[in-house]
Amino acid sequence: VVASALHNPLTMWPSRYQTGIKREILVTILERYYDRMAGFDFHDVLFGFLAPLFGKVIKVDCILDSHRIHRNNVTKSVKNKSFLATKEERKAYIMKVMCRLSSLEKIAEEVDSKYKEEIAKFKNFTNSRINFLSSFSFNNFCKLYKERQFYADKKEFIGDIIYSTNLSKMARKVIEVRGNYAKHK
Repeated sequence: VVASALHNPLTMWPSRYQTGIKREILVTILERYYDRMAGFDFHDVLFGFLAPLFGKVIKVDCILDSHRIHRNNVTKSVKNKSFLATKEERKAYIMKVMCRLSSLEKIAEEVDSKYKEEIAKFKNFTNSRINFLSSFSFNNFCKLYKERQFYADKKEFIGDIIYSTNLSKMARKVIEVRGNYAKHK
C-alpha cells in the first residue's frame, strides 16, 4: 500500500484537491526553472507535484476556493470522465503524465531522493496504463489490475477499461440516456 507525501498529489491530480504552498517553495521552484521541464505546463501540476519534495504536506479539511468543472477546463478532466475524449486523446494525456513523472524523478534526485522508489512505482503504473490503452489484452489487464491501488478511484480504472476496449462511444450514450431518464423522472 502506498502511503507517503507523494501519494495524494500523484493519485488525485488534477481536479480533486486544492493547494496552498509556502512562498519560499514557490520561489525555489521558479528560480530553478522547474516550470520549464516536460509536463509542468500548468501551475497546479508544477506546485502540487513538487511541494512534497520540499517538506511536509498537510491536509486541511476545508474548502480553499470553489470553481466549476466544465468541458472547457484546461485539464480536460471532464472530457475524459464523460467519455467525450477519444482513446488516442486519453493515451496522449497519460503519456503527458509519464513526462511529468520523469521530470519529477529528475528533480527528486536533486532535491530529495527518498521518493525515488515511489516515483518509479508510479512510472511503472503509468506505463502499464499506456500499454493497456495501446493494446487490450488479458495480460495487460491483469498487470493493471494488480496496480489498481495507484488509481485515484475506481472510475479511473473503469474508464481505462472502457477506452481500451473502444467502448467510449457506447458509454457516452449510456450516460446521455441515464441523464435524460433522470430529467424526466
